[in-house]
Amino acid sequence: MLYNAITGEAWILEHVLIPGPTPAAPNGAGRPVGDLVLEQIAHKHQDRISIRAADYLRGKVLFVLINETGMWVPDDIAKRLTVPPSVNAIIVGQRTGKTEAGDFIYHLVRLDWVQRLAPRCRLTIRADLSTWQVVREQ
Repeated sequence: MLYNAITGEAWILEHVLIPGPTPAAPNGAGRPVGDLVLEQIAHKHQDRISIRAADYLRGKVLFVLINETGMWVPDDIAKRLTVPPSVNAIIVGQRTGKTEAGDFIYHLVRLDWVQRLAPRCRLTIRADLSTWQVVREQ
């Protein structure tokens, strides 16, 4: 769950992970990252068919975490996306680096399957995890 202490808003999350390079696969999956994102979203939906996917995912934010390396175009993914109508939002996050102070930098994308676009922002989390800052980039 993500909780904003200032506004009192809470988002219930369901997570999907796209693993990156490992000792067994030092180059990662070796496939286009966009295809992996779409497959994991579809897999999460299919996974829950037996427990009524629409009910299970209703109102949740599906958060796709990417550890895989490689280029991907969020707008292209948004155009190809098939989403269960009960999902509140789909956000894709990829760690893209660190600042000189050791703060973590993530790029977040909200996949909008209605407008077929993907607004982006940068999330910087302090190295001690005490604070964060979000800056809209598009």
